[in-house]
Amino acid sequence: MRTFFSGDLNVEGSQHLLSFPGVALQLNAHVFKTPHHGSHEYSQQLFNSVNPMISIVSSGDSPDHGHPRAVFLGALGLAGRGEQPLVFATEIAATFIDAGDAEAVASAGIDEPITFGELDFSTSQANAIARRRFKKILPGIINVRTDGQRLFAFRRVQQSYQWEAYGPIAPID
Repeated sequence: MRTFFSGDLNVEGSQHLLSFPGVALQLNAHVFKTPHHGSHEYSQQLFNSVNPMISIVSSGDSPDHGHPRAVFLGALGLAGRGEQPLVFATEIAATFIDAGDAEAVASAGIDEPITFGELDFSTSQANAIARRRFKKILPGIINVRTDGQRLFAFRRVQQSYQWEAYGPIAPID
């Protein structure tokens, strides 16, 4: 089984990499740690060459750059191998609650809800306040493993801090 870790590979770097004869076959991988947190700057040709069964987008929310981008996730789905390629994004897998919802706050074990009046979201200050209202209670954790024969993928979920499992997955070459 092959894994490709792409770091911050951008469009220009992808084009340079793909310019070498025969490299597209060498990039082919079952698991793909995607480039640059899922930004808008990616190469569909690179994704197609990797042709992953499982893609992982690692991104955070501070500062919020809007990653992963919807077009990035769609591009991964188009490039995926098999009938149901898996695309995981740590930011999407994270669990948030509305800190202004007293019932949700109580069930999550948080002391007090955050409250505020009507906001005009046209200012960056109001947007910052709104972002603080939603509290992350579980980071997006993605775990991919292999036994040398099969792949196993897991996503952490809030319910009793269990793992949602995908697999075993037989590699498709």
